[in-house]
Amino acid sequence: MIVVDLGNGRYIMFFDETRIPEDLRIQLSGFLEPGMAHHRNMRFDELYEFLPKDASVRVGVYTSEIAPGGATAWHLHNGAGFFLVLQGRITIEFKDTVRHYRAGDAYAEPIGVIHRAVNPETEIPFICVGFVVTPKDRDHVVNVKEPW
Repeated sequence: MIVVDLGNGRYIMFFDETRIPEDLRIQLSGFLEPGMAHHRNMRFDELYEFLPKDASVRVGVYTSEIAPGGATAWHLHNGAGFFLVLQGRITIEFKDTVRHYRAGDAYAEPIGVIHRAVNPETEIPFICVGFVVTPKDRDHVVNVKEPW
């Protein structure tokens, strides 16, 4: 590991990531098959076992990968969704507005509002972690035809 002192108590640490054993890494990308623009990978269903039980909601945690230049389908969420950008940039397109986020940003998407996510990068896949809470009787994501 190499440590660089930036001054003012700030440091950057560099290390050889190839030295981290595979079983100590989480796979966040590489799920896209040829021709796929987006993949959502549900994770951590076991977390539900540790949450307070409410028969009216379902909780999910997933990673999402969007190919360079790719986009999700137009969709809406039937419950609250919170996201942490791990890699790249994302543009969230709504009917009347656009939001931009990048690695390190956290954001929420509104319930019941049609939108899509677009990866503006030409070479870097977008990767995020999503935490969602949805009424038990509804799917969290509902894809819609191009709305306008």
